[in-house]
Order: sequence, then structure tokens, then C-alpha cells
Amino acid sequence: MKLSTILLLVIVSFGLKAQPNLVPNPSFEEFDNCMITCLACHDSLDPCFVGLDTNGQFNILDAIDYCKNWFDPTGGTSDYWNFLIDSVSGFANLNGTPTNIFGTQAPKSGIAYCGFGVNYGVSMPQYYEYLSAKLKSTMIFNKRYCVSFHASPSEKNGIFLNSIGAAFTSDSLGFPYPCNSCANFLNIPAQIINDSLNQITDTTAWTEVKGSFVSDGTEKYIILGCFTDHNESDTIFASGIIEPSWRYNAYTYIDDVSVTELKALHSRDTVICANTVFPITIKAYPGFDFYVWSTGDTTRSITISGPGDYYITAASWCGVITDTVTVAYFDSSQYNQYLGADLN
Repeated sequence: MKLSTILLLVIVSFGLKAQPNLVPNPSFEEFDNCMITCLACHDSLDPCFVGLDTNGQFNILDAIDYCKNWFDPTGGTSDYWNFLIDSVSGFANLNGTPTNIFGTQAPKSGIAYCGFGVNYGVSMPQYYEYLSAKLKSTMIFNKRYCVSFHASPSEKNGIFLNSIGAAFTSDSLGFPYPCNSCANFLNIPAQIINDSLNQITDTTAWTEVKGSFVSDGTEKYIILGCFTDHNESDTIFASGIIEPSWRYNAYTYIDDVSVTELKALHSRDTVICANTVFPITIKAYPGFDFYVWSTGDTTRSITISGPGDYYITAASWCGVITDTVTVAYFDSSQYNQYLGADLN
């Protein structure tokens, strides 16, 4: 088997995978080991120590620092909720999952999620928390990207906040923020805003927020939160008995964040060896609502009988995309001097 054949097998296998997510730690399962070591010690001399609250318990306000890749770009105190926090610390219903001090919600996946709050009260009407992470790679100019995440409101909310979304920026907005706990409103355009008909009011379930946009080629960071101020936000006042301190609070749990480029095929060119035996199968990415190939097939994969150009049009909630793949023979005689002897 020559090296060219090995390369072919790698290319074909790539077509079977889901589209790569640009968001690191998308379901917040990865955390700094300090989260575990410091929980057990509560020692102010420990390098992992971030402080205890007035009750001598783990400082919930700094928990986001333990979630790998994520931070609050405005110096707010966004939160990290993980089953292991309570199980290791011995504190019941503090920073754990599914139950914590802000309510009860099982993670959409795994054992962890994050959350941010917005306060519309008279005492601090412009308190906004956010969640941000640096993408795995910079977005590509003129490419459409599919963005989604899941949200669930706290059962303690006095207000349900529907107008949350995602903004994409070229920098981290000056993080770390010079003012601790300022949590100022981010007056920046958001590429994704939740649809007003998609109300985030069910405290027992996760609501998917999704949308798409075309990149200008500079976006490196994702920011989740509310990008409309308190005079324009889409809110619903909760009914029933609300704790006074929560009357003007809107808290939202977040899980499973995804940012993917809209494309149907992993590779648009496939080189095959001269002795390749047909037929072979070409697969598109999963997750589309329908597929139409140049062969007339409407399935995710097709079986081809020879080299040529094959194109596919696929559609989903994110948009419609047409991709072409060229299957051509590899002329090994031109490259034998580089490939070396047969590996068999």
C-alpha cells in the first residue's frame, strides 16, 4: 500500500464526522483542577484559593474562573455549576447540579452548565453578566455560520428574559476588566438575538436559541448575554410569590453552545488511486433537513461508479448550501520519487 492510498482513507473518514464546533468546552465539562483541590482545603494560602463567602462557604461569585476557556468580559460574576462542586465540597445545593442556590435544572448534557444574571432593579438597573470564550479559530470571510445554545431560566426569577443572544468580536473587549464586578451593559451589536416568539419561560426544560450570520472574517470571540438595555429588552414578569430580592432579577442557565460553518461536505476534492475499485460512497454532513445530489439522489450519502464532479444542495434551519466534490485519479508515476517504496 503506497502513501497515496493512506491519504485517501483519511479523506474519506473525515466525511463521516459531524461538523467541527468552533466553541471550546461547549458544554462546560472541562474545569481547572483547582476547583477540586481548593474546595477540599478552604485554605487562603492555597494557590487555588479564591475566597469564601460570609458563611464560610465556597465563593460562588468566582466560580466562572474554574471553567476552562470561559470568562465574563465585563468583570461580572457569571457562574459555573458543576455536580462535582457540591459532591467534593460537602456543601448541599450550592454550586452543584441539578440543584443549586438559584434553582433546580438538570444539565442539557454532561454534569455542568454556566449561567448569567441581569438585574433591572432600582438600586442597580444596569447590572449585566455575560459569558465569553475565544473561538478555536478565526471565522472565515463571507462564510455563513450556524449558532445555537440552550437556555433555561431560574425558577426564582422575578423576570423572564427572552432577548438574549450571541455577539462575535475580534477581541476580548479588554478582559480582564479593570473594574471588579462592574458588569456594565455591553452596547455592541449582536449577530444572533433570540426570536421574540421563542419565549424562554419554562424553568423545567431547555429552550434552544439559534440563528445564523455571514462572517466579516474578523470574529475571534463569542459572547453570550443580553444586548438590549432594560428599556428595550423583551421581558415577562413572573407570576406567583417572588422573593423580594429576586423581583427584578432575570437569571439564565446556559448549556451546549455550538458554532459551525454552514457546509455540506468536509472536502471538495478527493484524490483516489488508479486501482481503486468502484463503487465508492460519498457522505455529506448529518443534520440537514434534506439533501439533493446532482445524481438525483435525496439521501445523505450516494454511491458513485466512477470519477467525476458531484454536487449536493442541502438545507437546514441555518440556510441552504451547495457544495461540489471532484473525484479524480491520482497519477502516482509523477510522485513515486517522493512516495518511496511500497509500504506492504
